[in-house]
Amino acid sequence: MNDEKEIMERLRTGDDAAFAEMVRNHQKEVHMLALRLLGDNEEALDISQLTFIKAHKGLKNFRGDSSISTWLYRIAYNQCMKRLSSARWKRFIPLEDSFITEPSTNNAQNEIERSDFRTNLQKAVDKLPPQQKAVFVMHQLEGLKLSETASIMNRKLGTVKALHYHAVMKLRSALKEWKHAEFSA
Repeated sequence: MNDEKEIMERLRTGDDAAFAEMVRNHQKEVHMLALRLLGDNEEALDISQLTFIKAHKGLKNFRGDSSISTWLYRIAYNQCMKRLSSARWKRFIPLEDSFITEPSTNNAQNEIERSDFRTNLQKAVDKLPPQQKAVFVMHQLEGLKLSETASIMNRKLGTVKALHYHAVMKLRSALKEWKHAEFSA
């Protein structure tokens, strides 16, 4: 955290090296959030670039109430939501297996099942309303706490918990035939 405060002080004085350091420290996480929300690498790269441009322009308004990463996530999230609403994007999100309970044996049939499950999970997540999708992605895939997600989305924690709950219930319902679909609500 002291490093963050130091970087922010350097940023406020117009230190270009500090801005480059901030970009280097956070570009991967900003890109991954945008990629998971938009499902398109080119769009995610555009959003990442736009996020850092907006961050640079908004440095004087950053009060430091949140961490730099939370601030950048909020900017990226807002840009993704604008893109999703304007383009009516409906794409697959590259999902990881970290929140899927894997079968204990590893044979060809299980590989086919897992592949089919991931495909159906991607389709189900893609059908979620944008805010439910964002909460699910940030919490389940990015590993953010719901309180962090609430801060990023500028929503009350209770609202984010409800969005997450409804997303999980919709996914469970859509994937009820899959015995490996276990999400924490």
